[in-house]
Amino acid sequence: MILVLFFLAVFPACEGGGVCTQSVVSVVNAGFYGWDGEQEVDVFVNNFTLYGSGRDSLLYDSANSVTTFSFPMDMNALSSTIILQADSLVDTLIINYVMVPVLVSYECGFTNTFEMSGLSYTRHFIDSVSLIINVANLENEENLKIFL
Repeated sequence: MILVLFFLAVFPACEGGGVCTQSVVSVVNAGFYGWDGEQEVDVFVNNFTLYGSGRDSLLYDSANSVTTFSFPMDMNALSSTIILQADSLVDTLIINYVMVPVLVSYECGFTNTFEMSGLSYTRHFIDSVSLIINVANLENEENLKIFL
């Protein structure tokens, strides 16, 4: 009995009670692009506003020199509607997806990744949208290329 109490005092647990220090929010990463006649080039967007439809989620408010941006998906739905505005032109981007829970770590627990299955968009200032990587996760990889 004394030996058991000794081991419990010296080795209280197999796992450390560490603190989660990393982000556990999966976001979609996107960039603005154009064509210079031969290749795609980064495009700067001024007076850029971005928010999620039906959510209190103003993410960018008249921001200038935006070439890349990120936004979270709606965790309560199977699609997210994003409103993008540049100057007075407004476009809507709808992304369909399936949520997949994944273990981040013992300290951080689980998060959701989003496997995107399709998208649609309006064309007021957007020319086209390419789905480059269909899984939005904790990596900082570009998921969408938005051509203007």
